[in-house]
Amino acid sequence: MTEEQVDRIVENLCVHLVNAIRLKGSEAFPPNRRELGFDAASVKTALKTGLHAAGIAIAPPNPPPPLP
Repeated sequence: MTEEQVDRIVENLCVHLVNAIRLKGSEAFPPNRRELGFDAASVKTALKTGLHAAGIAIAPPNPPPPLP
């Protein structure tokens, strides 16, 4: 799995988590989403921890090709 794939998954998870909060109670964007652990950095950390525990390696991003 690549770092870019992880970033896309984190984006999707954050959107779904925020939507779940909105559906659960309020239409207002939760001001305390960081406290809830739904900010992108917390979600990425949790995802990477789970992937590591499952034995899934995350490859660093590929460097851009050299200029001709």
